Amino acid sequence: GEVKLKLKLKRKILIYVFRKYSCLSLKEIGEKVGGMRYQAVSQTVRRLEESAKQNRRLARLLEEVDGKCIK
Repeated sequence: GEVKLKLKLKRKILIYVFRKYSCLSLKEIGEKVGGMRYQAVSQTVRRLEESAKQNRRLARLLEEVDGKCIK
């Protein structure tokens, strides 16, 4: 349902933040978010960024997250 979708989006955003703002490797990020393979981590970030190009609401959400991480 909707709760599961929100959890999936939160996990994707967490992966995005780790990738963009940490020195962690893809493998380390995968371990921190529940044992994802490094390829899946890379693909998650790429797909999220691609989705944001088509979805203005998602793009604004990522901009908001980026703004909070930069401060």
